[in-house]
Amino acid sequence: MRGNKMRLSLGRSAAPLAFGLVLAGGLAGCGGATTSITGSTLAPSPTVTVDRKADWTGTDTCAGGGVCAVGDTGPGGGTVFYVANPDESWGNYLEAAPGGWNGTDEDPNAKWCSKGLDSFYLSSGIGSGYANTVEMGIWCDNANVARSYKGGGKSDWFLPSIDELNEFYEQRETVGGFGDGSYWSSSMNLLGDAWCQRFSDGDQSFYGTQRVGRGIRPVRMF
Repeated sequence: MRGNKMRLSLGRSAAPLAFGLVLAGGLAGCGGATTSITGSTLAPSPTVTVDRKADWTGTDTCAGGGVCAVGDTGPGGGTVFYVANPDESWGNYLEAAPGGWNGTDEDPNAKWCSKGLDSFYLSSGIGSGYANTVEMGIWCDNANVARSYKGGGKSDWFLPSIDELNEFYEQRETVGGFGDGSYWSSSMNLLGDAWCQRFSDGDQSFYGTQRVGRGIRPVRMF
């Protein structure tokens, strides 16, 4: 809440949220405890697998501007983990930064936001992660970490929305470099709770506390 007005930052689509119970002691989820409302029936997005190369007669690779499939190396040097079908207004593909993208063997852990953003909505839909990350601004730790990555000479890397992160989770073995820890998304509900996903079992939860360190892996769309 900034002033007396609630800011709405809507992406292309917003998945409905179903809230659980308020528990005095909190529940465990995404690898830790929370003191706010937890639990979600946010349905995972179906994994899209499309063979766009079946009729491709060009010579360009995916990285060089040709047709891409899940598992290909994208223009930013990452791994393609999502193919839109049909093509979307934001582009055709999502690629994830490769394991070791930050110069270490493990993805960095960062707080969602040290400052603590006021409550406003950041979309959960596929194609909304970039706008979410820009809205978060450089004062939020994980937005800054993701936006500062320049893999492949590209400057449009961002923190994925929760639906984009779920597609990422579904292709985690293809992308590689993950442990069983939790990863932040760039999505936030109207209560100011940020979404994360645990990679050991795919559990998605939202947290009122934004000051807990969780994994960061940048993605980009093209």
